[in-house]
Amino acid sequence: MFHVIKEKAEISEEEEMEKKRQELKQTDQKEAPTNCWVSDHQELHPESYRINSPAETRLVTLAENFQLQYSRQYPDRRPLLLCPLNECGVRKFVSTTIRPSPTGRCGLQTWQGCAALVADLLMLEPLDPPTELPSELFSPTSVLRRQTGTCFDFATLLCSLLLGISYDAYCVSGYADRQVCLLDRSQERCPLLDTQKFVSTTIRPTPTGRCDLQTWQGCAALVADLPVSEQKQTENKYGLRRPRNRSRHILKQQEEKSHEAAAQKREPGEEVERPPSVHSLHGNWVHCWVLVLSGRSNVQENFFIDPLTGNSFPTDHQRFLGIESVWNHRSYYVNRQVCSSGCKAALPRVFEMPRSWVGSIAISEKDQVRRWPDGKKVTRFRKANLEEFVPGVNADGLVTRLTTYRDPSCSEVAMVKEWYSNGRDHLEEKEINKLDGCISERFSPNKHTEILFYRRKSLPSGAEQEVEFSCRRTDHLVRRVMLPREVVDYFQDRIDFLYYRRICFNEQLDSLPHESDVLTIVERFHRNTIKPANEDVAQREFLVSLNRIELTFHLMDHHLIPSKMSFRMLKAHERFRPDQVSIFQVDESVRPLTSMTQLRMLTDLLDELEQLFQTVKDVLSEVSEITNFIEQRQEEEEEELSSEESGSTRSDGISPDVLEQEDPELQDVQDDSSS
Repeated sequence: MFHVIKEKAEISEEEEMEKKRQELKQTDQKEAPTNCWVSDHQELHPESYRINSPAETRLVTLAENFQLQYSRQYPDRRPLLLCPLNECGVRKFVSTTIRPSPTGRCGLQTWQGCAALVADLLMLEPLDPPTELPSELFSPTSVLRRQTGTCFDFATLLCSLLLGISYDAYCVSGYADRQVCLLDRSQERCPLLDTQKFVSTTIRPTPTGRCDLQTWQGCAALVADLPVSEQKQTENKYGLRRPRNRSRHILKQQEEKSHEAAAQKREPGEEVERPPSVHSLHGNWVHCWVLVLSGRSNVQENFFIDPLTGNSFPTDHQRFLGIESVWNHRSYYVNRQVCSSGCKAALPRVFEMPRSWVGSIAISEKDQVRRWPDGKKVTRFRKANLEEFVPGVNADGLVTRLTTYRDPSCSEVAMVKEWYSNGRDHLEEKEINKLDGCISERFSPNKHTEILFYRRKSLPSGAEQEVEFSCRRTDHLVRRVMLPREVVDYFQDRIDFLYYRRICFNEQLDSLPHESDVLTIVERFHRNTIKPANEDVAQREFLVSLNRIELTFHLMDHHLIPSKMSFRMLKAHERFRPDQVSIFQVDESVRPLTSMTQLRMLTDLLDELEQLFQTVKDVLSEVSEITNFIEQRQEEEEEELSSEESGSTRSDGISPDVLEQEDPELQDVQDDSSS
């Protein structure tokens, strides 16, 4: 159970207690805040920061009595954090340092938004020594101006913001593991990796080209009609049970043997990734975090919030090892139960807490935009490094960079992924894969360029390029894949039902080819329901090198083989002969084509081939323009990076356009307090 500070304390030895109280007062007069920035501006702080009211003085006296009783009754327990010094060197009870403050900002109406802001806005000052409570606890207003603080400053600010938006929040003083206290995330997997891997590999925008799948209703109906896998169906409760897997023990033995063999083959200097070792101070690292109780703001279960990262954890999480005390702006509770039992119901408060001495907490829009004190935040994860920038700091619009490595020591880069905001040429994402030599760029829709996505991959025979276009093109081209000797185009919603075209060359695409350089041109069409299936062309192949044209028609109902036609191209001044056409007709009831009809079809196909040769030249010209556009962008980015490194930015790394002015003076705190 938790123990509450009571208004009347029963003291058995009053004289001894009075002596110790006088000693505490003498030490208060000798102590001064260690922060020079605060001590130089004490006169600018409001009166509530510099002196205690009668109610606060009475509360401090009760807290000192309680501290003495607690140390006598529990001599093996550590002292409690009750009345640390504030920025003016005055002892203030920790509950009065919390000031519930509604911000009114759109992004700060949930605990996720408040926790993310506090984690980004402040820089951590580790406790020194890490196994003892801090002697100072500054007001959230001073912490916001300095943008640095201990974990207790983080938790006090976050608790004040959560209480302002109706969460039942408390500050928790206790013990956590070393990684939590030092904000060491080098053993964690970067959460951005899993998200981006899912998005890039599982979800892929795919145009179907079907008329019935051009709306979300049609796509939803198609997915709903798909058969359910038998493995996902409800298992029959009375069905046969699967036999026990008795090979698990054998597989485990084989795995152990493989590990031993790998250890013997490993070179002496090769590094091995090992789990983090238990530190000698494990269980003694002092930490402060936030507890949110259920019952308000749609909170269903109690949970912890680590203010250093902004992440939530269950109350029985293994990273939080023990609790000494819990408090908010109304009550202070001391944990007298076993630490492993967690936080349970607390006793009702019996002391009327004085009003908070802290001025109103104001989060400006500039604080929300700027976030990090230096304009940049770097987080080290396991085999990954995450860099986050304030929008506007980098001239190219870079806001996030994720670098992954192949080894735990982070010596060899595997992939670099960057996100942009208002970047050059509307660039949104860029990915550089060092392992396979692949570079990908994604652009937002804009009126200056039709390119939405570009990918380039190095191959032994050349390079593979892929481009995705917006839907504003007149030819309805949505995707193009360029190989060393091949160009593949994908279309959507064309009147002629064309959705695929592949052009093959006998040489690499270094310059505009001649007609003799084209080997084959393959075109595929969707079904045109107006025509009969045996007259509707599904695929058209121009075998230029073989001097032939192949036509494949759509399948007829209740047939497995399509009808086909093959033409031999006419040479110059050559007359048409019926033996130049080969026809395979599935439906025997169809009347055969006359020679005049066959000649007309061949003539139309030859005219189409002439137009395709001109299309090939246009395609290669556009390919050259796209390549030049990407290369020019890369050159401009390199020039900008070199100019930035030469000293065009501020010394603190923040662009002058981002910061309109420096932080306001402490006089604003006086105005807030007086109001």
